[in-house]
Amino acid sequence: MKKILYISIISWFTFSITSCEKFLDRAPENLELADTTIKSDFELQALLNGCYNNYAMNIAGGKIQWIADLMADQAIGVLFTGDDGEIFGRKTSIFGDYKNGTYDQIYSIINNANRALQSIDVATTTRDHIEGQAKFIRALAHYTLVNLWAQPWGYTSDNSHYGVVLMTESNLNPGQRSTVAQVYAQIENDLLSAIQLLNATTEMGFANKDAARALLAKVYFTQHRAQDAFNYASEVIDNPVYQLDADYESKYSLDGSTEIIFGFKNISGAFEPGGEFRGRYRSDIGFNPQSRFYFSNVLYNAMNSGGSVRGAAWTSNSLVAGYNVLTKFNGNFFDLPVIGLVEMKLIRAEAGARVGGTALATAIEDINEIMTRAYGGTGMNLAPNTPAATVINATRRERQYEMIGEGDRLYEIKRIGSLTGTSIDGRGAPWNCPGMILQFPQGEKAAYTPFVMNQEGGCN
Repeated sequence: MKKILYISIISWFTFSITSCEKFLDRAPENLELADTTIKSDFELQALLNGCYNNYAMNIAGGKIQWIADLMADQAIGVLFTGDDGEIFGRKTSIFGDYKNGTYDQIYSIINNANRALQSIDVATTTRDHIEGQAKFIRALAHYTLVNLWAQPWGYTSDNSHYGVVLMTESNLNPGQRSTVAQVYAQIENDLLSAIQLLNATTEMGFANKDAARALLAKVYFTQHRAQDAFNYASEVIDNPVYQLDADYESKYSLDGSTEIIFGFKNISGAFEPGGEFRGRYRSDIGFNPQSRFYFSNVLYNAMNSGGSVRGAAWTSNSLVAGYNVLTKFNGNFFDLPVIGLVEMKLIRAEAGARVGGTALATAIEDINEIMTRAYGGTGMNLAPNTPAATVINATRRERQYEMIGEGDRLYEIKRIGSLTGTSIDGRGAPWNCPGMILQFPQGEKAAYTPFVMNQEGGCN
């Protein structure tokens, strides 16, 4: 693992030059980049390693989670200013280096994944696995984009509303946004292909079949495809390699978690993901209410009700005087989970309750396993004959607490809103208000005049 990741750090500079450029810094139309021609399996993998590094260090290490949490309803942000204040106020504009830089980096990842796919014929013994990795990365990046820059699946009856620019070739030329339906179709196709191509096992930091299955379960869950989400989540959960951690300190630790399906290994001094988590959520060092996550007494009390072991492990109302804070990210370094077992069980629990029949029994087992750990026993567990609606409500409640500080709440507000027509936003806004998505950089419109920007305006 160390050897591969050290190579990937070097490859960041050697093969992923475009990763350091703005997406909108378009190359001259007929420029030939002969010195970056890919000639071997090694160079293909190095290019993809740069994509993984970029996603870990600049996207999933706390940055997209922070952006999503700012737009959701768990953080208190009355003191936030600048980009943070604008995002928290749900009134994002064409400006803002924080979100615009994130947008640029995600597209550079997609561009390099496409470069690998377009050069796949040079691969020999590892061709299938390399192709599968590139398709997984492309799907993951597009899924990240469409969740933040477009209204959710179900916003229109046929999902013909604008999504994001769908990029399936190595091409930095400007283009128009595809529909949400088109973006999701490409994501699904990439992941179904990746499942066939990828190795069954690999080292942390690289996609394998289970990582692709898990991401596809998330996609189907977002699309309200309960049976499909249930099936793909089950394929991952049934792999005995993944087990719920024995305690809550293990999830964000070094070498301690047995839940990580796809994530990144910390290597001291060489590769240390999760820096934005430590900068935005950590509460034991340098806490500043103008730039860090804290939350209400109502949420604190809810997380600590019923003698919650989870609440005691992950929250504090005394560590920082006058503030309710998270402690789950209070470490100098940790391995970075991106998709984990708890999320798969939460997906299968709600999806199974919606499917009914034998799937409902499985759903009850899943949520009971999560609650047994959370409350230190079976006192909160559901009976075997619990109605589906009660199981769904329990699952959604536990999801808020299990995934706090991980950016998930925003997507739940939009998913549940588009599924049920009901807004669950604690700040009182409609699930489909303009401020629930980000505005694109002005450079997109400048580079391609027909480009359709998001509606500006806001919500509570």
